[in-house]
Amino acid sequence: MDDSLEKKWRTTINPKIERRLHKKFSSAALLGPFFKRRYDIERIANINYGNAGKRNQLDVYRHRSHPTGCPTLVHLHGGGFVGGKKNSQSLPLIYQLASKGWVCISANYRLSPDVKFPDHLIDIKKVIAWVREHGSEYGADPTMIFLAGNSAGAHLTAMAALTPNSPTFQPGFECVDTSVIAAICLSDSFFHISPFIS
Repeated sequence: MDDSLEKKWRTTINPKIERRLHKKFSSAALLGPFFKRRYDIERIANINYGNAGKRNQLDVYRHRSHPTGCPTLVHLHGGGFVGGKKNSQSLPLIYQLASKGWVCISANYRLSPDVKFPDHLIDIKKVIAWVREHGSEYGADPTMIFLAGNSAGAHLTAMAALTPNSPTFQPGFECVDTSVIAAICLSDSFFHISPFIS
């Protein structure tokens, strides 16, 4: 660097960056992009939203300052309807939004072959119903729900957004508002955001 940029180049850059250049290489530099946890965010894990054990559990991510009236992102994992779990996908997105004052929820749902359609979708409607009833206890604004998912979770996201308040997919909780503000459908090759204003 001294040969290419002359010896005074260090005085022209940010002092914090210049100090870091003197540090020795650390293996943490290689692993840094893979660390997902942020210490300004708290995770409340394994909250039951239904009666199907761990497949009907969700995690809440929120800023440690406990803001209120926050927009809410509900994320659904992928896995071809036969695998996946709530704390394994889109965590950088979840932590980033939570650090900006969102309440983020990552939910499990029942999987095939133990269940068949529409049981997966009914679970997603139960998650939305849970946010409507309990979201404000965690700082969420229950009227500002954004639904997102990866792969199979994206399919469920679209299905839930396109069937708001459908009694067929809400057995036992037909009167709950299951509409969402927007559906964010993610996959390996693309993502698409569709508004569903009620």
